[in-house]
Amino acid sequence: MRFLIVGVGPEEDAWADTISRTPAHEVAVRFPNRSLEDSESTSPKDLDDALAWPGLQAVVVGGPIEERPEVLRKTAAAGLNAIALHPPGLNADPYYQVALSRHETGSFVVPDLPARFDPGMSEIKLALRSSQVGRPAELLIDVVEPPGDGDLVLLSFSRWADVARSLLGEVTTISAFGEPPGEHPTQRLTAQLRVGDDKRAEIRIERGTTPSAKIVLNGPGGRWSWSSDESRDLWDPRELMLRVFADVVGDAGAGFDLIDGTRAMELAEGAARSLRRGRTIDLHYEKVSEEANFKTVMTSVGCMILLGILVTLPLALAGPALGLDWLIYAAYAIPPILIAFGLLQLLKLGVRRPEDR
Repeated sequence: MRFLIVGVGPEEDAWADTISRTPAHEVAVRFPNRSLEDSESTSPKDLDDALAWPGLQAVVVGGPIEERPEVLRKTAAAGLNAIALHPPGLNADPYYQVALSRHETGSFVVPDLPARFDPGMSEIKLALRSSQVGRPAELLIDVVEPPGDGDLVLLSFSRWADVARSLLGEVTTISAFGEPPGEHPTQRLTAQLRVGDDKRAEIRIERGTTPSAKIVLNGPGGRWSWSSDESRDLWDPRELMLRVFADVVGDAGAGFDLIDGTRAMELAEGAARSLRRGRTIDLHYEKVSEEANFKTVMTSVGCMILLGILVTLPLALAGPALGLDWLIYAAYAIPPILIAFGLLQLLKLGVRRPEDR
């Protein structure tokens, strides 16, 4: 598979190296290209030129976080399959925007969240599947990130929240606090997650000189653990994501798709709201689909029409008293608008539902 790699940085360089070492794949082009030896004929002039590169089959969407949403949108619009470096932007919007692209353009977008596939977690997953843990279950995730000043919610928590979700299921409530106080802690973050009535998780992230990660699962049936120190040399996360990407594109039932990345970003947004408001946040999910999008649009249009009626009707009634007799005719526009809005609801019959796919 011939890849375009978008972005300049250590992470993008690591992806280029991994793809180059994998026999089934190759780096067709990079944008922007840092090589001074490349002439204009062998280097794309802009992103559109890069996406139209001859023989291109897939894209690794990287670059500055603020620019990734536009790159991801253009990639999906071009019908190219993509691995989206996580996070895809400052919130979940980039994933929402391309969620339906596969049905329109044939584009598959896979979030770069390899930790959930770590072979070292197999014992924990087996214990959960076989009910060895018993109930209730408690998942503890301790992470030490390298020194820096990046937002721990966006850069780290969103990744480890995906691991917690992959092990326990959908999170229903989240409560977070961090240092320094505020929506964007950079030194320490603790988040407590609840899944249903009998499972909970705690994610603790802090800055330190020796990066590491440890997961411990406790339950009446015993204790299971995983450590990055033990599994770091056993697998390459990028090679693993390439295999997952090939499975997803080949429709081999990888059990992983864009909704997992979307949920991870929604959990990060929930943690940010908890930090901002200083309380526990309840989470509610709706499947990303054309039906859900239609409902959202119709709800917004309905609210606008209602507000318009509340403004127009009093003005129409007050018009004659104000000497503006022509305002009374504005009220006659209300019934046709309501009829047109009712007819628009018939479009729902042509909207694909999640179960239709």
